[in-house]
Amino acid sequence: MPDDRSSIKQPDTWSRILLLFCLASFPVFAMDSRISVSLDGNGWALVGCPFGSKPVSGPNDVQRSPFVSNPLGQSPDVTDVNAKEWWYTCSFPMPPVAKGHQVRLVFDGVDYFAEVWLSGSRLGSHESAYTAFDFDVTDRLSGYHHLWAASY
Repeated sequence: MPDDRSSIKQPDTWSRILLLFCLASFPVFAMDSRISVSLDGNGWALVGCPFGSKPVSGPNDVQRSPFVSNPLGQSPDVTDVNAKEWWYTCSFPMPPVAKGHQVRLVFDGVDYFAEVWLSGSRLGSHESAYTAFDFDVTDRLSGYHHLWAASY
């Protein structure tokens, strides 16, 4: 990506916290190489799941989850984890974007299908395990935003 374009980069892991191999990614918004807004685990919450809502403390939070008694074993808590939608949400302020710059929301990968919403607008979806994907959000950014992401 050229240096003069804005980008949104996603760090390592977010999506289904309760999965055995729990791999996904937390987004980072970046207007260029010098300005970024990190969404790397802070402020995320797992919502709309059978267990209620839970704060996410960061990537690979599966061991600290109060909902899975034995995430690496045959826990009854994860027997149907692939049959459900897992929604994550966070809110964040967005710094002003310079005129002519492009802003992208880039995911390094999710497990296996993701649907992404930003401030009430559906950005799109992606299907393929752990492959990068992105959305152009240049025209959707101003002020405070609420990001929702689902993993199936």
